[in-house]
Amino acid sequence: TQYEMFYAGATFVTKGHSFRTFDWDRCTQLVDHMLDSYSLEDEVDRAALAAA
Repeated sequence: TQYEMFYAGATFVTKGHSFRTFDWDRCTQLVDHMLDSYSLEDEVDRAALAAA
């Protein structure tokens, strides 16, 4: 039945499975790439120039 297709067990079981199978390394790479793509110092300098 449809219910059985989506019900995977107790909440702690499904959360544990999700935690174990999540691609943490890839996620970390994506966040690091995004954070490395800009410099906060450049943004602060640009804001200071605009305010002057």
